[in-house]
Amino acid sequence: MSNPQQLGQALQLSEVKVWILRESTQSFEGERQAIALVDLGVVQAEDSTYLPPSDQDDRFAEDSLNQYRDPSVGVSAADFDIDPSEFVEGYFIPLQEGTDYELNRPLGYISLKQNLGSRQALAVSFQIPRSPDRHKTVSVGDISQGGGNRIFLKLIRPQNVTTTNTAMGY
Repeated sequence: MSNPQQLGQALQLSEVKVWILRESTQSFEGERQAIALVDLGVVQAEDSTYLPPSDQDDRFAEDSLNQYRDPSVGVSAADFDIDPSEFVEGYFIPLQEGTDYELNRPLGYISLKQNLGSRQALAVSFQIPRSPDRHKTVSVGDISQGGGNRIFLKLIRPQNVTTTNTAMGY
């Protein structure tokens, strides 16, 4: 008898980075000043279904993000016309796959090997192949860790976890 469960991969992840919000005043190697947004990379069709991420259809246009890359520029959730629970700004520390977390690519979930602090946000950045040209990629969040500008990440666990957070519905 064959196994009726077949694992399919909704999105083929080509690169994934996982980040946690720094809670202490101590600096960590590789940390970056970042803004994490719940709806970064979310594309909703007119019929309210969700589509794969797209450079052209992302809720946050690249131009609107770029104006806040300079860390000296103040920014808040209101600047993006979003609820404060969908926005985290601060220093994020990169986690290492295999050491800090495991990634199940076929099912698309992350298993942390450490507990998060009660107010510690979790964010990701990733790339997927662009349809129909599989040789180019679409990035959700910033993959590159170089430079002194703010990076943008997809917020998957906000600082205040409640049943009403939109991040908890994804």
